[in-house]
Amino acid sequence: MSKTKLLVVQGMGQATAETLKKDVVDTLQGALELYEPYKQEKIEDFIEVVPVIYNDIFDDYRQKMADRSKKVSDRLRSIPGTSNIAQEIVESITSIEDDINDDEFFKTHLLDVIFYRLTVLGEQVRIKIGKEIAKAVTDGAAKVHLLGYSLGSSALHDTLSKLYGPEQFRADGTDLNLSISDHRLGSISMVANVSRLLESSWAPVRNSIIRPGSLGCTAQFLEFRHKLDPFAQLKPFNPTNNGDWISQQNWNNRAYLLREPSEVTSANTHALSHYLQNPTVHFDLFTQLFNFEPGAPATAKAIENYQATTAEGKASALEDAIEALDLSDSNSVKRFMKAAKAVKEFVTAFGDNF
Repeated sequence: MSKTKLLVVQGMGQATAETLKKDVVDTLQGALELYEPYKQEKIEDFIEVVPVIYNDIFDDYRQKMADRSKKVSDRLRSIPGTSNIAQEIVESITSIEDDINDDEFFKTHLLDVIFYRLTVLGEQVRIKIGKEIAKAVTDGAAKVHLLGYSLGSSALHDTLSKLYGPEQFRADGTDLNLSISDHRLGSISMVANVSRLLESSWAPVRNSIIRPGSLGCTAQFLEFRHKLDPFAQLKPFNPTNNGDWISQQNWNNRAYLLREPSEVTSANTHALSHYLQNPTVHFDLFTQLFNFEPGAPATAKAIENYQATTAEGKASALEDAIEALDLSDSNSVKRFMKAAKAVKEFVTAFGDNF
Protein backbone atom coordinates (compact mmCIF):
# COMPACT_ATOMS: atom_id res chain seq x y z
CA MET A 1 0.00 0.00 0.00
CA SER A 2 1.33 3.43 -0.93
CA LYS A 3 2.39 5.78 1.83
CA THR A 4 0.62 9.04 2.63
CA LYS A 5 2.30 11.87 0.72
CA LEU A 6 2.90 15.41 1.98
CA LEU A 7 3.81 17.70 -0.92
CA VAL A 8 5.48 20.86 0.37
CA VAL A 9 5.60 23.86 -1.96
CA GLN A 10 8.55 26.12 -1.13
CA GLY A 11 8.42 29.80 -0.22
CA MET A 12 10.71 32.47 -1.63
CA GLY A 13 14.47 31.96 -1.50
CA GLN A 14 17.15 29.58 -2.66
CA ALA A 15 15.80 26.23 -1.52
CA THR A 16 16.68 22.97 -3.22
CA ALA A 17 14.66 19.77 -3.11
CA GLU A 18 17.24 18.31 -0.73
CA THR A 19 17.35 21.27 1.67
CA LEU A 20 13.57 21.72 1.78
CA LYS A 21 12.95 18.03 2.41
CA LYS A 22 15.61 17.90 5.13
CA ASP A 23 14.18 20.99 6.83
CA VAL A 24 10.65 19.56 6.86
CA VAL A 25 11.62 16.00 7.83
CA ASP A 26 14.00 17.12 10.59
CA THR A 27 11.49 19.58 12.03
CA LEU A 28 8.59 17.12 11.96
CA GLN A 29 10.82 14.43 13.48
CA GLY A 30 11.69 16.76 16.34
CA ALA A 31 8.02 17.60 16.76
CA LEU A 32 7.05 13.92 16.85
CA GLU A 33 9.63 13.23 19.55
CA LEU A 34 7.97 15.77 21.85
CA TYR A 35 5.27 13.13 22.47
CA GLU A 36 6.32 10.27 24.74
CA PRO A 37 4.44 7.48 22.85
CA TYR A 38 6.21 8.52 19.61
CA LYS A 39 9.76 9.14 20.87
CA GLN A 40 11.12 6.06 19.11
CA GLU A 41 9.10 6.49 15.92
CA LYS A 42 10.35 7.85 12.60
CA ILE A 43 8.23 10.41 10.79
CA GLU A 44 9.18 8.91 7.43
CA ASP A 45 7.59 5.62 8.50
CA PHE A 46 4.26 7.48 8.52
CA ILE A 47 4.55 9.86 5.57
CA GLU A 48 6.57 10.56 2.46
CA VAL A 49 7.65 14.20 2.25
CA VAL A 50 7.78 15.39 -1.37
CA PRO A 51 9.48 18.79 -1.84
CA VAL A 52 8.14 20.95 -4.66
CA ILE A 53 10.72 23.48 -5.83
CA TYR A 54 10.24 26.21 -8.41
CA ASN A 55 12.96 28.80 -7.76
CA ASP A 56 15.22 27.03 -10.26
CA ILE A 57 12.88 28.32 -13.00
CA PHE A 58 14.00 31.84 -12.07
CA ASP A 59 17.74 31.19 -11.81
CA ASP A 60 18.62 32.01 -15.41
CA TYR A 61 17.16 35.49 -15.02
CA ARG A 62 18.24 36.53 -11.51
CA GLN A 63 21.54 38.12 -12.47
CA LYS A 64 20.06 39.90 -15.48
CA MET A 65 17.25 41.39 -13.39
CA ALA A 66 19.61 42.33 -10.56
CA ASP A 67 21.85 44.35 -12.93
CA ARG A 68 20.75 47.88 -12.09
CA SER A 69 23.01 49.40 -14.71
CA LYS A 70 20.22 48.67 -17.20
CA LYS A 71 16.63 49.87 -17.26
CA VAL A 72 14.01 47.54 -15.83
CA SER A 73 12.26 47.33 -19.21
CA ASP A 74 15.48 46.15 -20.89
CA ARG A 75 16.11 43.56 -18.19
CA LEU A 76 12.56 42.23 -18.43
CA ARG A 77 12.98 41.62 -22.14
CA SER A 78 15.46 38.86 -21.26
CA ILE A 79 12.50 36.85 -19.98
CA PRO A 80 10.64 34.98 -22.75
CA GLY A 81 7.16 36.33 -23.34
CA THR A 82 7.68 39.72 -21.74
CA SER A 83 8.62 41.76 -24.79
CA ASN A 84 5.37 43.71 -24.44
CA ILE A 85 5.49 43.97 -20.66
CA ALA A 86 2.96 46.45 -19.28
CA GLN A 87 4.33 49.84 -18.25
CA GLU A 88 2.66 49.52 -14.85
CA ILE A 89 4.73 46.41 -14.15
CA VAL A 90 7.93 48.24 -15.13
CA GLU A 91 7.00 51.13 -12.85
CA SER A 92 6.12 48.76 -10.02
CA ILE A 93 9.49 46.97 -10.15
CA THR A 94 11.36 50.27 -10.46
CA SER A 95 9.59 51.54 -7.35
CA ILE A 96 10.38 48.37 -5.42
CA GLU A 97 14.06 48.55 -6.40
CA ASP A 98 14.23 52.16 -5.26
CA ASP A 99 12.90 51.18 -1.85
CA ILE A 100 15.01 48.05 -1.35
CA ASN A 101 18.74 48.42 -1.77
CA ASP A 102 19.95 45.05 -0.47
CA ASP A 103 21.08 43.65 -3.82
CA GLU A 104 21.79 40.09 -2.69
CA PHE A 105 18.50 39.77 -0.81
CA PHE A 106 16.70 41.33 -3.77
CA LYS A 107 18.28 38.78 -6.11
CA THR A 108 17.78 35.64 -3.99
CA HIS A 109 14.39 36.34 -2.40
CA LEU A 110 12.48 39.34 -3.65
CA LEU A 111 12.91 38.57 -7.33
CA ASP A 112 10.95 35.37 -6.70
CA VAL A 113 7.90 37.48 -5.89
CA ILE A 114 8.39 39.68 -8.96
CA PHE A 115 9.00 36.74 -11.26
CA TYR A 116 6.00 34.79 -9.99
CA ARG A 117 3.37 37.50 -9.86
CA LEU A 118 4.52 40.00 -12.50
CA THR A 119 6.02 37.92 -15.34
CA VAL A 120 5.12 34.96 -17.54
CA LEU A 121 7.44 32.76 -15.48
CA GLY A 122 4.56 32.35 -13.04
CA GLU A 123 2.81 30.02 -15.49
CA GLN A 124 5.91 27.83 -15.68
CA VAL A 125 5.83 27.62 -11.88
CA ARG A 126 2.18 26.57 -11.92
CA ILE A 127 2.85 23.91 -14.56
CA LYS A 128 5.72 22.47 -12.53
CA ILE A 129 3.65 22.33 -9.34
CA GLY A 130 0.70 20.94 -11.30
CA LYS A 131 2.79 18.10 -12.69
CA GLU A 132 3.91 17.10 -9.18
CA ILE A 133 0.34 17.07 -7.88
CA ALA A 134 -1.01 15.17 -10.91
CA LYS A 135 1.73 12.56 -10.48
CA ALA A 136 1.05 12.19 -6.76
CA VAL A 137 -2.71 11.60 -7.06
CA THR A 138 -2.29 8.60 -9.37
CA ASP A 139 -1.96 6.40 -6.25
CA GLY A 140 -5.10 7.87 -4.69
CA ALA A 141 -5.84 11.54 -4.08
CA ALA A 142 -7.22 11.00 -0.56
CA LYS A 143 -3.71 10.07 0.59
CA VAL A 144 -2.20 13.21 -0.92
CA HIS A 145 -1.83 16.24 1.34
CA LEU A 146 -0.52 19.60 0.17
CA LEU A 147 1.29 22.30 2.12
CA GLY A 148 1.92 25.72 0.61
CA TYR A 149 4.33 27.97 2.46
CA SER A 150 4.50 31.78 2.11
CA LEU A 151 4.86 32.63 -1.59
CA GLY A 152 4.24 28.93 -2.19
CA SER A 153 0.74 29.30 -0.73
CA SER A 154 -0.13 31.73 -3.52
CA ALA A 155 1.49 29.53 -6.17
CA LEU A 156 -0.30 26.45 -4.80
CA HIS A 157 -3.68 28.19 -4.76
CA ASP A 158 -3.27 29.39 -8.35
CA THR A 159 -2.09 25.98 -9.52
CA LEU A 160 -5.04 24.20 -7.95
CA SER A 161 -7.39 26.75 -9.50
CA LYS A 162 -6.13 25.64 -12.89
CA LEU A 163 -5.81 21.91 -12.11
CA TYR A 164 -9.42 21.67 -10.95
CA GLY A 165 -10.75 24.45 -13.16
CA PRO A 166 -12.97 24.26 -16.22
CA GLU A 167 -10.29 25.39 -18.68
CA GLN A 168 -7.59 23.15 -20.13
CA PHE A 169 -4.35 23.05 -18.17
CA ARG A 170 -1.74 21.38 -20.33
CA ALA A 171 2.00 20.90 -20.37
CA ASP A 172 4.09 19.13 -23.00
CA GLY A 173 0.89 17.87 -24.59
CA THR A 174 -0.26 16.30 -21.31
CA ASP A 175 -3.68 17.08 -19.86
CA LEU A 176 -3.14 18.02 -16.21
CA ASN A 177 -6.76 18.68 -15.27
CA LEU A 178 -8.18 16.89 -12.23
CA SER A 179 -11.73 16.28 -11.02
CA ILE A 180 -13.11 17.22 -7.60
CA SER A 181 -15.11 14.00 -7.56
CA ASP A 182 -12.31 11.66 -8.63
CA HIS A 183 -9.29 13.46 -7.20
CA ARG A 184 -10.38 15.10 -3.94
CA LEU A 185 -7.26 15.71 -1.88
CA GLY A 186 -6.77 14.57 1.71
CA SER A 187 -6.00 18.06 2.94
CA ILE A 188 -4.53 21.43 2.03
CA SER A 189 -2.48 23.36 4.56
CA MET A 190 -1.56 26.99 4.02
CA VAL A 191 1.33 28.16 6.19
CA ALA A 192 1.86 31.94 6.34
CA ASN A 193 -0.86 32.21 3.71
CA VAL A 194 -0.42 35.10 1.25
CA SER A 195 -2.85 33.82 -1.38
CA ARG A 196 -5.22 36.77 -0.89
CA LEU A 197 -2.44 39.35 -0.87
CA LEU A 198 -0.99 38.08 -4.15
CA GLU A 199 -4.20 36.80 -5.75
CA SER A 200 -4.75 37.26 -9.45
CA SER A 201 -7.92 38.43 -11.17
CA TRP A 202 -8.47 34.97 -12.68
CA ALA A 203 -8.16 33.09 -9.34
CA PRO A 204 -9.94 35.05 -6.59
CA VAL A 205 -9.43 33.26 -3.31
CA ARG A 206 -12.89 33.76 -1.85
CA ASN A 207 -14.60 32.22 -4.87
CA SER A 208 -12.15 29.52 -5.89
CA ILE A 209 -12.49 25.76 -5.85
CA ILE A 210 -9.76 25.52 -3.21
CA ARG A 211 -12.09 24.79 -0.33
CA PRO A 212 -13.20 21.71 1.64
CA GLY A 213 -16.38 19.81 0.96
CA SER A 214 -18.29 18.51 -2.04
CA LEU A 215 -17.86 21.75 -3.99
CA GLY A 216 -14.12 21.90 -3.41
CA CYS A 217 -10.99 19.94 -4.23
CA THR A 218 -10.09 18.83 -0.71
CA ALA A 219 -11.55 17.12 2.33
CA GLN A 220 -9.83 19.45 4.82
CA PHE A 221 -8.42 22.98 4.65
CA LEU A 222 -6.01 24.11 7.35
CA GLU A 223 -4.55 27.57 7.76
CA PHE A 224 -1.66 28.49 10.05
CA ARG A 225 -1.06 32.17 10.71
CA HIS A 226 1.41 33.25 13.38
CA LYS A 227 0.32 36.38 15.22
CA LEU A 228 3.84 37.82 14.96
CA ASP A 229 4.47 36.97 11.32
CA PRO A 230 3.96 40.18 9.29
CA PHE A 231 3.47 38.27 6.04
CA ALA A 232 0.55 36.29 7.40
CA GLN A 233 -1.16 39.44 8.68
CA LEU A 234 -0.91 41.56 5.52
CA LYS A 235 -4.19 40.50 3.91
CA PRO A 236 -5.48 37.44 5.76
CA PHE A 237 -8.02 34.99 4.47
CA ASN A 238 -10.91 35.01 6.96
CA PRO A 239 -13.84 32.87 5.79
CA THR A 240 -16.92 32.96 8.01
CA ASN A 241 -19.60 30.51 9.03
CA ASN A 242 -22.28 31.92 6.74
CA GLY A 243 -22.79 28.94 4.43
CA ASP A 244 -21.13 30.71 1.51
CA TRP A 245 -17.50 29.57 1.26
CA ILE A 246 -18.35 26.16 2.73
CA SER A 247 -21.56 24.72 4.13
CA GLN A 248 -22.35 25.29 7.78
CA GLN A 249 -22.28 21.52 8.25
CA ASN A 250 -18.69 21.34 6.97
CA TRP A 251 -17.82 24.31 9.15
CA ASN A 252 -19.30 22.60 12.22
CA ASN A 253 -17.44 19.41 11.30
CA ARG A 254 -14.19 21.42 11.32
CA ALA A 255 -13.42 20.89 7.65
CA TYR A 256 -11.78 24.33 7.89
CA LEU A 257 -9.36 25.04 10.71
CA LEU A 258 -7.53 28.28 11.45
CA ARG A 259 -4.68 28.14 13.95
CA GLU A 260 -2.91 31.30 15.11
CA PRO A 261 0.12 30.41 17.25
CA SER A 262 1.81 33.18 19.20
CA GLU A 263 4.83 31.49 20.79
CA VAL A 264 8.26 32.69 19.62
CA THR A 265 11.29 30.42 19.68
CA SER A 266 13.26 32.28 17.00
CA ALA A 267 13.36 35.82 15.66
CA ASN A 268 12.28 34.42 12.29
CA THR A 269 8.63 33.72 13.04
CA HIS A 270 8.07 33.42 9.29
CA ALA A 271 10.32 30.36 8.94
CA LEU A 272 8.58 27.15 7.94
CA SER A 273 10.43 25.26 10.70
CA HIS A 274 9.25 27.83 13.27
CA TYR A 275 5.68 27.02 12.31
CA LEU A 276 6.04 23.24 12.13
CA GLN A 277 7.78 22.83 15.50
CA ASN A 278 4.81 24.46 17.26
CA PRO A 279 2.23 21.98 18.66
CA THR A 280 -0.54 24.38 17.62
CA VAL A 281 0.54 23.63 14.05
CA HIS A 282 1.96 20.14 13.90
CA PHE A 283 -0.71 18.47 16.05
CA ASP A 284 -3.44 19.18 13.49
CA LEU A 285 -1.06 18.36 10.65
CA PHE A 286 -0.13 15.00 12.16
CA THR A 287 -3.82 14.26 12.75
CA GLN A 288 -4.50 14.76 9.04
CA LEU A 289 -1.51 12.74 7.90
CA PHE A 290 -1.70 9.62 10.06
CA ASN A 291 -3.39 8.03 13.05
CA PHE A 292 -1.84 10.39 15.61
CA GLU A 293 -3.20 9.70 19.09
CA PRO A 294 -0.64 10.58 21.76
CA GLY A 295 -3.23 10.95 24.53
CA ALA A 296 -4.00 13.95 26.72
CA PRO A 297 -1.17 13.57 29.31
CA ALA A 298 1.52 13.17 26.62
CA THR A 299 0.11 16.10 24.67
CA ALA A 300 0.10 18.35 27.73
CA LYS A 301 3.71 17.39 28.48
CA ALA A 302 4.75 18.01 24.85
CA ILE A 303 3.23 21.50 24.93
CA GLU A 304 4.94 22.21 28.25
CA ASN A 305 8.33 21.12 26.90
CA TYR A 306 7.86 23.17 23.74
CA GLN A 307 6.85 26.29 25.63
CA ALA A 308 9.99 25.98 27.73
CA THR A 309 11.97 26.79 24.56
CA THR A 310 10.17 30.08 23.82
CA ALA A 311 12.06 33.38 23.92
CA GLU A 312 10.14 36.15 25.63
CA GLY A 313 12.68 38.87 24.82
CA LYS A 314 12.50 38.22 21.09
CA ALA A 315 8.71 38.22 21.20
CA SER A 316 8.59 41.66 22.84
CA ALA A 317 11.13 43.11 20.44
CA LEU A 318 9.28 41.61 17.47
CA GLU A 319 5.99 43.11 18.63
CA ASP A 320 7.62 46.55 18.74
CA ALA A 321 9.16 46.06 15.28
CA ILE A 322 5.85 45.01 13.74
CA GLU A 323 4.02 47.97 15.23
CA ALA A 324 6.60 50.28 13.65
CA LEU A 325 6.15 48.81 10.17
CA ASP A 326 4.35 50.83 7.52
CA LEU A 327 2.81 48.26 5.20
CA SER A 328 -0.08 50.35 3.96
CA ASP A 329 1.08 50.56 0.34
CA SER A 330 -1.72 49.76 -2.10
CA ASN A 331 0.60 47.68 -4.30
CA SER A 332 0.35 44.12 -2.92
CA VAL A 333 3.68 42.92 -4.32
CA LYS A 334 5.41 45.96 -2.91
CA ARG A 335 3.81 45.43 0.49
CA PHE A 336 4.95 41.80 0.52
CA MET A 337 8.51 42.77 -0.38
CA LYS A 338 8.70 45.61 2.14
CA ALA A 339 7.58 43.18 4.82
CA ALA A 340 10.26 40.73 3.69
CA LYS A 341 12.94 43.39 3.96
CA ALA A 342 11.81 44.45 7.43
CA VAL A 343 11.63 40.90 8.75
CA LYS A 344 15.01 40.03 7.26
CA GLU A 345 16.64 43.02 8.94
CA PHE A 346 15.05 42.16 12.28
CA VAL A 347 16.02 38.50 12.08
CA THR A 348 19.65 39.14 11.13
CA ALA A 349 19.95 41.73 13.92
CA PHE A 350 19.32 38.85 16.34
CA GLY A 351 21.91 36.70 14.57
CA ASP A 352 19.30 34.31 13.16
CA ASN A 353 18.92 33.21 9.56
CA PHE A 354 16.23 34.37 7.18
